[in-house]
This record gives sequence, C-alpha cells and structure tokens, in this order.
Amino acid sequence: ATPESTNNMADGGLTLALAIGALATTAAATGVSVSQNMAAADREAEAQKAMASQAENNAAIARQQAEVNAQRIRQQNRRIAASNRAATSANGLLATGSAEAVAYDSAIQGELNALSEVYAGNIAATNSQFEASMYRRKAASASAQKSGYMIGGALSATGSALSIGSNYRRDKALLGST
Repeated sequence: ATPESTNNMADGGLTLALAIGALATTAAATGVSVSQNMAAADREAEAQKAMASQAENNAAIARQQAEVNAQRIRQQNRRIAASNRAATSANGLLATGSAEAVAYDSAIQGELNALSEVYAGNIAATNSQFEASMYRRKAASASAQKSGYMIGGALSATGSALSIGSNYRRDKALLGST
C-alpha cells in the first residue's frame, strides 16, 4: 500500500464516521422535534377538552338560572294577583268584567315574561353547547396532528439520511479519484 492510498483510506474512514455522526445527530434532532410537537398537540387537545367541559357546565348553569328566574317571576306574579284580589275584596268589589279581564291579562303577561326568561336561558345554553362542540372538534384536530408530526418526522429523517448517504458516496468517490 502506498502512502497516498493509506491516506485515502483514512480520509474515507473519516468521511464515513462524519456521515454516521451527521445521520445520528439528524435522527436525534428529528426525534426531539417530533416528540415536542406531539406533546404540544396533547396539551392543546387537553386544553380544548377542558374548555368544552366548561362550556357544557355553562349551558347547564344557563338553563338552571333561567328556570330559577322564571320561578321568581311566577311567584312575583302570584303575589301581585293575590294582592289585587285582596284589594278588590277589601273595597267590596267583585272581580268581574273589566277587573277580571285585567287580572287575566296580567296573569298571561306574567307567564309570558317567565317563558321569555326560560327561552333566553335556552338560547344561552344552546350557544354554550355549540361552543363545547367547537372545542371538542379543536381537541380532535389537535390529536389528529400527532400522526402528521410522526409522518413528517419520518419523511424528514428519510430525506436527511438520503442526503447524507448521497454526500458520503460523492465524497468517497472524490477521495478515491485522488
């Protein structure tokens, strides 16, 4: 073996070692990146699930609060009606004719007010449930991104390995021709 061929073999060994080192470094960096992206996707999915749960709770609270408010309105209307009947009786009047019509109209209006409160609560609850469904979709999307990160990482690592292999073959060919 000539000194030149020995030198070329040493350079070839160094080139191979550098190629293997570059490949290992690239694989490790890609693995870390994929791992970090997957962890971020998990955190995002969990945050969206928590927000969905809160929105569902808000929907239940809106319905309950509307029902409580409707009951309060109904109780208030009953007190007003009783007070009006007592006042009419105290004055020696009978609740007939226009007085009866006014009492009946007041009762209807009071119930409409109570039903409006329930309706408003149902709208708020529906809006909260819609928000919850949006948060659940965002959570599913964040979870689905994890497979994209794995595929992207695998493709990136494959591309890097091919590039390093190509560079190694080129360098080896150059060293062999000197």
